[in-house]
Amino acid sequence: MAEKLVLIDTDAGTDDAWGLFMALAAHRDLNPPLFRIVGITTSCGNTMVDNVANNVTRVLDTVQDTTTPIYKGMDGFMLSDFRFLEDPPYHGEDGFGDANLPPIPTRVQAEHSIQAIIRLAEMYQGQLTMVCFGPLTNLAMAVKMQPQIKNWFKEIYVLGGNIQGVGNVVGVSSSAEFNFFVDPEAAQVVLDSFEGTPIYDLPWEIMLETKSTHDFRTQNLGNMGTPTMALMNAIEAKNLGEVTDYWLAPDPILIACVIDPTIMLELEDQRCDVELTGELTRGMMVLDRNPNSAKPKNVKVIMSVNLSRYEAMLIWAAGGPRP
Repeated sequence: MAEKLVLIDTDAGTDDAWGLFMALAAHRDLNPPLFRIVGITTSCGNTMVDNVANNVTRVLDTVQDTTTPIYKGMDGFMLSDFRFLEDPPYHGEDGFGDANLPPIPTRVQAEHSIQAIIRLAEMYQGQLTMVCFGPLTNLAMAVKMQPQIKNWFKEIYVLGGNIQGVGNVVGVSSSAEFNFFVDPEAAQVVLDSFEGTPIYDLPWEIMLETKSTHDFRTQNLGNMGTPTMALMNAIEAKNLGEVTDYWLAPDPILIACVIDPTIMLELEDQRCDVELTGELTRGMMVLDRNPNSAKPKNVKVIMSVNLSRYEAMLIWAAGGPRP
C-alpha cells in the first residue's frame, strides 16, 4: 500500500488538537510507513491565526516533533475580518482553553499558508490528500490564486456544513455549522472548484452522532498519564466541567476517516452548495435532493462512522497502542 501524503489545514482549537495528535500518531507509525504529514497550514477560526500557529507548535512539541513544517495563513475571512462569535469564546481566547500554559516560541516557516498549499499540491500532484479542520479560507484563496490546483489533489476531506439545517453557532445561527458560517464564500468556492477530485464532507449532524460518553473522555482517556493527555486535560478542563452529559471532538473523527476509510460506514454522493445571502440561513449547506436535478454531484457526504473503532483510534491518539 502506497504511503498517504497529507496536508492539514487547521484553526487549532482544542478539538483540532485531538485531530492533530491522531494524525501525528499515524505519522510516527513506521511499521509500515503509510501516512506522512507534509505540512500543517493555519488560519483564523477558533481563535486568531497567531494563536493557532502557537497552538500547533505546542502540539508538535508535546510529541517531540520538530520537523513537520507549520505555515501561518489567513488572519481574516474572504469577505470579513476575524471576530469571536461567542463571549466567552468556546475554546477560550487563545484557542486552548485559556489554561495559563507556559509560553513557548511559535515555530513557523516564512512561506504563507496559501503559497505552501499551492507549492505542495504541485509538488505532489495526484498524490496529496488535503484535510481541512477549520474554515476553508486558505484553500479557497489558494484555488483563486492558482486555479490549476483544482486538478492537483488526490482527495479533499472537509469538516463542516450540515445536511438537516442544524446549526451550532450558539446565539448567532440556528441553521449553519461554524466552519461554513464564518466563511461561507470560501466554503462555496471549495465545493464548486474541484470537479473530478473527491471531496469527503463530515457534516455537523454526523459529528453529533459520533459523540462519546463523558466518562470515556475523563476516565478512559483522561487517566492515561501521557504527555498528550496532560495537555488535553489542561486545555479541555473548562468545557469538560460545563458539558457533562456527553463528549464530542469533531476534528479527530475526520482524520480517523482519512487514516482508516473503513470506519466510514455510509457515504452519499450529493450536490452540495452553500447559502450566501439568506438572512436566517447564511452558511447553511444545501443538498440538492431533486432526483431530476441536472447539477453534478460534488461531495461525498459521510453519513455514518464506526464509533467503537473511532474511540480505539482516540486512545491511540492519546498515546496508547495502535488499534
